[in-house]
Amino acid sequence: TLVPAPITPTPVASAPTGPYGELRIGVPTLYSQNIDALRATLADKTETFGPMHEWMFRWGAKGVEPNVVQKWEMAQDGLSWVYYIRKDVQFHNGEDLKSDDVKYSLDAMAEEAHLGVQLKTAMKSVEIVDDYTVRVYTNGQRPFFPNLSCYLTPALGLLMPKDYIAAKGWGYYVQHPVGAGPFKFVRQVGADLVEFE
Repeated sequence: TLVPAPITPTPVASAPTGPYGELRIGVPTLYSQNIDALRATLADKTETFGPMHEWMFRWGAKGVEPNVVQKWEMAQDGLSWVYYIRKDVQFHNGEDLKSDDVKYSLDAMAEEAHLGVQLKTAMKSVEIVDDYTVRVYTNGQRPFFPNLSCYLTPALGLLMPKDYIAAKGWGYYVQHPVGAGPFKFVRQVGADLVEFE
């Protein structure tokens, strides 16, 4: 007697539980996109390559809010700030984001090559206290200094990977940028397309 083999139903793939698919966004900087963090415009920083980066602070309904810097304190004399950095942030290449990256980013944003002028005049120097703490010295009392490093002023609060840039060089970094934000850089096609995943 022949017994038919049991019929195994074909499994049905379940729908993704979160966002999926492709999202295309047209930006007003079409044909002029620049992913060089030191020489890009404000629009480029927020729209063109903002999705791949993290900032020191966020701007919320009540002003400056924690982001990578989870806590901050102004010295009693008003001439410096201590920033305490979250310990759970990584760049897309797997490196932990630490105080040397914060110092490197602040120093880079205060260089002459950078288009912004706020940090050049407000910041004196940055000192690494430990792996997750930095002290920022200011030129005079600057009670609103953290405002210069939040998403509201993304030109100044964007965080870059010091060791990656030191190993590869700035030119390579501009062509193959690494960030710590929610999206990872995939490619740039001329001035027509910047793709993230």
